[in-house]
Amino acid sequence: MKMTINLTEKCNLACTYCYYRERGQASINFDTIKAAVEMSMKQALPTMFPADESTGICFFGGEPLLEKELIAETVRYTTSIHRETGHKFFYKMTTNGTLLDEPFLQFAKNANLIIAVSHDGLMNSGGREYTDAANLDKEKLQLLLKYQPYAITLTVVNPQSVKLFADSVEWLHRQGFRYIMTSPAHGSHILWDDKSCELLEEQYEKIAKLYIKWTKAGEKFFLGSFETKIASHIEGEKYEQKICHIGRDQISVAVDGKIYPCVQFAGNPDYCVGDVWNGIDVKRQQALASRRCGSSLCADCAVNSRCIHTCGCMNSLDTGSVDQVSPFQCRHEKMLISIVDKMAEKLYRSKNRRFIAKHYDPAYPLVSLIEDGLRRV
Repeated sequence: MKMTINLTEKCNLACTYCYYRERGQASINFDTIKAAVEMSMKQALPTMFPADESTGICFFGGEPLLEKELIAETVRYTTSIHRETGHKFFYKMTTNGTLLDEPFLQFAKNANLIIAVSHDGLMNSGGREYTDAANLDKEKLQLLLKYQPYAITLTVVNPQSVKLFADSVEWLHRQGFRYIMTSPAHGSHILWDDKSCELLEEQYEKIAKLYIKWTKAGEKFFLGSFETKIASHIEGEKYEQKICHIGRDQISVAVDGKIYPCVQFAGNPDYCVGDVWNGIDVKRQQALASRRCGSSLCADCAVNSRCIHTCGCMNSLDTGSVDQVSPFQCRHEKMLISIVDKMAEKLYRSKNRRFIAKHYDPAYPLVSLIEDGLRRV
C-alpha cells in the first residue's frame, strides 16, 4: 500500500499558488500514525489496496520538517515491525527544504528516506511568500545533493513567473539536480489566460531544446513532464493504466486519522473513504474510483490515453469537480504532447544512443545506476 501521512497542517511558507487556501494548525499524534501503519499491513478487504508485504510511506504536510521527531519516531516504529515480521517499509518526503539540516539528512540517509524538495528555481520568489526569515539558499541545496545525489525537485510554474520557467529548469540542472518534476499551478484562483498560455508554450519549446542539448551531451537526467509524455507515446493505450486515477493508486491520512484518496482532499467530508481505526470503506472508495471525466470531448480526443484528464485532484482544484476537466488543462496537455513528440522524434530519427537506451531498454535504469556507482569509486 502507498500511504501519505499528513504530519501537520502548519507551514512556514505561504505560497500564493498553494491549494491549501485556509490552513489549519493541527498536527497528527503518534497513536494515529501507529494505527495507520497497522492498517496498511492488515487491510485485506477486497479493495484496490490489498494487503501485501510492503508499505510505502510519504511524509507530507503542511511542512513535514516541522515535525521531525514524529518522522524519526515513525521510522523507529516501522523498523521494529520489520525486524519482527519481515514487512517492508519504504519512505519518502516532500518538503519545502527550508528546515533541512545535516543531522536530518544523515538520518534520512540511514533510513533510506527519499527527499523531494519543492523549489521553483529562479521562479522561487514568484509565488512563494516566506512567513519568517527562512529561505532555501544554494548551500542548502548542495547539502541535500551531497547526501542524496538523486534528490527530486518539484517545480511549479505559475502565470506570474512563467517567463522564467525554462531558465529555472536550467538553473536547477546547473545546481546538480537530475530529477526535475515540473507542473503548472492549478486552482480556481490561478488565472491562465491566452497570453500566459502562449508564454508557457514558448517556455516548453525552450525546455525541449535543453532536453536535446543535454541528451546529445550524454547527460543523465529525468525531466518528469517530458518523460511521461514520451512513455505515453511508446506504450500507447497501456499507458492509461499508469495515469493517476482518484481512489485507485494511494491513500492520504489526515491529521485526524481520516482517510482520503489524495492529499488535496484532506478535510473534505465528501471524499472521506474511512479512517485508520476502521479501515477503508470499500463502497465509497470504489464509487470515487469509478468517477471519470464524462466529457464527450475527452472521449473523442486523439490523445485521450496520453492525457492526465483522469486526475481527479487537478480537476477538482480547477473546476470543483473530479470528473470535469478545465479548458486550461486540456490546452496544456495538447500543447505539451505536441512539443514533446516533435522533440522526441528528432532524437529518435538521429538514432541518439542515450535517448534510445533511456526509453526503449528495460535494463537502462539498472545499468545507469551501476555506471554511476563505478564512476564514484
